[in-house]
Amino acid sequence: MQIDLLNEHYNPSWDSNINEYSDGMAVYGHGLKKVQEAFHKFAIDKDGKQKDYISFEEWKQLFSDLFFSSNEQDFGNYLFGELICKMSYFSTKLLCNSTNDK
Repeated sequence: MQIDLLNEHYNPSWDSNINEYSDGMAVYGHGLKKVQEAFHKFAIDKDGKQKDYISFEEWKQLFSDLFFSSNEQDFGNYLFGELICKMSYFSTKLLCNSTNDK
């Protein structure tokens, strides 16, 4: 999987907090409010409690979900805020909407 290429530059102390995540998403034109809502949705521990960071391993799983999951509830589908695309059950066409609200 392409995500495994990230392992070449893996830093075991790599964690991403909400500020780093917000800065990164701003580069792509995503608004601060939507990005922070997204981060709070997926930055949770095993008990469902809010965390203030995500680990590198969690980040890889979120990206994998974003590109490969057909389950709309998987957190990776919300990396950029609202669900961006979903597969139509009647075709192989992706149905997408813009989430660049500020």
